[in-house]
Amino acid sequence: MSNLFSAQESLQFEQLVVGRRRVARHASLYHEHDRFEMLYAVRYGQFKLLSRDANGSQRVAQFCMPGDLVGLDAIATGRHNFRLMALENSEVCEIPFAGVTKMMASEPAIQRRFLQSMSLALNDQYGRSSLLSLASLDERFASFLLQMGERYSRLGYSEKSFRLSMTRGDIGSYLGTTVESVSRLVSRFNAQGAVSITGRTVDLIDRDHLLSILSSEDPPFQAASNNLSGSRH
Repeated sequence: MSNLFSAQESLQFEQLVVGRRRVARHASLYHEHDRFEMLYAVRYGQFKLLSRDANGSQRVAQFCMPGDLVGLDAIATGRHNFRLMALENSEVCEIPFAGVTKMMASEPAIQRRFLQSMSLALNDQYGRSSLLSLASLDERFASFLLQMGERYSRLGYSEKSFRLSMTRGDIGSYLGTTVESVSRLVSRFNAQGAVSITGRTVDLIDRDHLLSILSSEDPPFQAASNNLSGSRH
């Protein structure tokens, strides 16, 4: 369970789990318009949440990691609005929503923690909206790397050294650009010495430099981003 829960609360919450489901890499846990019955807690592995734009093309809306509670999007309508696909061999805990609401009614602490978990999921989604509003691809990429570091830190891992399960194409979709632009970003950030990215292994060497990119109005950063022609609007 998410580290939002204490040991006792996690034990109570885990009593609601009716099963565990393994999801092979590139397989989907659920699809858009599937009927909502379960919430899922990611036990291990990673997923990508896929949405469709006005043209029907799939875009990566979010990346889901261990401890994340997924399926929340379907609570309002009873149908899933996204497709959830495994980035690697993964496993989830199946939690009937009816059991969650019953426990929330009798356990105020569980209700509070569950709402906090929902709030965290919303904040992550708002974070992506804010990310896409950033003017330059340099800013978006720096923000993405820092956010991933923070998410690994929540799980008790290093915020400076981690492995990305998603492809550069997935990252490009998430950032609103192309895989070619992501490759150029990786090369430039490596050359600047801010990071060391080899394959899917990431080392954040200079977090202060990444933070400065987010707040900088320095023309070289803007000029560099303007040279990238792959951004989609």
